[in-house]
Amino acid sequence: MKKATTIIVILIGVMVGGCKKYLNVNQNQNQPTTVTPNVVLSAALVGTADNLGRDYQNLTRWMAYWSRSGNYVPDVQTETYNLPNNYTDFEWGNIYATLNRFNYIEQAGRAAQAPLYVAVAKVMKAYHFSMLVDIYNDVPYKDAFNPQNSVQPKYDKALDIYNDLVRQVDSAILLFDSARGILCLGADCDAEDR
Repeated sequence: MKKATTIIVILIGVMVGGCKKYLNVNQNQNQPTTVTPNVVLSAALVGTADNLGRDYQNLTRWMAYWSRSGNYVPDVQTETYNLPNNYTDFEWGNIYATLNRFNYIEQAGRAAQAPLYVAVAKVMKAYHFSMLVDIYNDVPYKDAFNPQNSVQPKYDKALDIYNDLVRQVDSAILLFDSARGILCLGADCDAEDR
């Protein structure tokens, strides 16, 4: 009986003494508040693949890259060009969601001084914005990632966007070169890679 009482007293002491640390569940590892660029990059690249594979399929039909088989039900709305204003809202939202991920990667890469991630984000943002400009012409560009200050962002001119995209890709090339130098410092690289 004395042994059982001792065990119960020890268990109660451990539970009372350890409760505060054990019950401190204010942080959920499955919902992080900050994420590193390498984690977000995989989701952003999946978004890019999704945009390529599923979005704007009707454009490929109009450009005669694809055609539907006779066994499929026709898409009357597309084939008769009876297009409502919200016809490509889904695709527009997907591309901007993917762009938002790449924008986060660029900002987090700058904060972490990781030029490789900044360069990848710049190239991918240039790709997605060029696709948007090709399809829609004028689109939100400078105010696109500032929803707190710009609920209805200004639409920038296509030519201005294209000119800035060229500058962004040029700066990404320089960042790739600097990242290659950083990556080769500790690795066994050829002299031409440094």
